[in-house]
Amino acid sequence: MGFAAQFAVPAINHLLSQQSWARQRLAPFSGEVVACSSGEFSFQCQIANGGWLQIDQEGKAPSVHVQADLRELIAASGTRADLLSKLHISGNAGLADALSFVAQNLRWDLESDLAAYLGDIPAHRLGMALKSLTQFGRDAAVGLAKNCREYMVEEKRLVANNDELATFSREVTEIRDGTSRLDKRIERLLLQGK
Repeated sequence: MGFAAQFAVPAINHLLSQQSWARQRLAPFSGEVVACSSGEFSFQCQIANGGWLQIDQEGKAPSVHVQADLRELIAASGTRADLLSKLHISGNAGLADALSFVAQNLRWDLESDLAAYLGDIPAHRLGMALKSLTQFGRDAAVGLAKNCREYMVEEKRLVANNDELATFSREVTEIRDGTSRLDKRIERLLLQGK
């Protein structure tokens, strides 16, 4: 049993404990094995009774494979949709559909976890502060990216803008087509000269 399984299965089960609908969605697939891999990390888990996950100790053949390139996950923009688009799920169609639906809709109830330690009101306030901080970070990253783009394209002219790229592409196409026509004319003249 590897590190990935020891970490991932309890973490996913914790999220499942907060969302009964997700366990209900997975419960019909009890006994099915899911293989997960991302770069060096891989593990197999089995769907247990009640829709919970358990580490596959038997080494059964997986019904579904969930794969993701670790570099793609790291390079993703951080939005849920972008991260999920990097997952490749194949195998049993019903189970793959259920896993995809659960992955798209499963949410961590941070405030519930914090409330167990801090109480309801401080947990809610801290949760709201963390959400604001997260949104600020996203907005700052988007703003920085836009400013860098503008600086490189408009001020320093290190990168061509979209209009310049379109013009360049159109000119290259015209040159290619003209060269092709000239090549055909030369071929015809050579054939006529023989």
